[in-house]
Amino acid sequence: FFASFGSGTHISCRSQVTMNGTMRQKATLRRQNTTEDIKQFTSEVVDDISILKLEDSIKPTKEKFDTADFANGRNMSPLQERWNALTMLPSAFYCIYFLLSGKWEISDIEEDITLATNDRCVKSSLFPNVHAMPPLPVLCIALSLLLHNPLSFLYHWRYAVLLPPGLPRIEHWSRRLDTSGIHFSSAFIAYGTSGSLTYFVLNAIYNAVCIRFQFEKKIRPIRNRTCLLVSMLAYTTPIIWQGNKTCFASIWSILAIALWMFAAYPIGGWSHAAFHVFWWFVPPLLLEFACSLPVSQDQILMAARCSMPREE
Repeated sequence: FFASFGSGTHISCRSQVTMNGTMRQKATLRRQNTTEDIKQFTSEVVDDISILKLEDSIKPTKEKFDTADFANGRNMSPLQERWNALTMLPSAFYCIYFLLSGKWEISDIEEDITLATNDRCVKSSLFPNVHAMPPLPVLCIALSLLLHNPLSFLYHWRYAVLLPPGLPRIEHWSRRLDTSGIHFSSAFIAYGTSGSLTYFVLNAIYNAVCIRFQFEKKIRPIRNRTCLLVSMLAYTTPIIWQGNKTCFASIWSILAIALWMFAAYPIGGWSHAAFHVFWWFVPPLLLEFACSLPVSQDQILMAARCSMPREE
């Protein structure tokens, strides 16, 4: 009995020892697996962090590359830049002609008018066709375009020729001033097409913000283009409000081609000059429309009265 009991006890203890060893092995394997899982997870986290850091380091370079690529894709020769400057002049000359030739005055008047008092008339041997001051909307359009003209001419004629191609040109103060001049003009053209001081103030605020963007350290071409497009929409929208859909359609038919030339560069370095050429046809339409505004009629009628011959 004791022999068998001892033998059984010995077998039972040996089995228990074997089971304990097996459990320790399993526990060891579990610890090893857990350690490996932790190491793998840690490695993945480190890799993810490294990738994020790499992306952060790449982003500024990529943005800079995009801007540089944009600038390099629009390089022009000195001759082409000179033509860019020269093609700005006809619009300025037309504005001067429109004001001084009396083209804004009424050529035929159906209603009877009385003579105007001398203090509101303009008499000049240099400008015989100007009988009174032009209406304020007409002056705003013409003078704002005239003020922008030398800014654009300065950039294209001088600095775009002297500066190296690429970023140095589009980041130069003269280029920023050129674009700022467009926004300055846009605010006053908005008054010229609306005749509303409130609408002018709203446009002036918007364009002032856009001008501020121009003088940030980093140039953002897409944002700047969007700002210009919105400013154009803003000063042409009042034409629809006044019910002149034909004038609005005519202006935007021209602008669509001009802006396509500016954005797509279909004829290479000559595209910018072509953009200016198509723009020539827009100021006459804007000025003619400004003459039709109700706020312009009193001054136009005054000019007609001043133009009547006086009996000695």
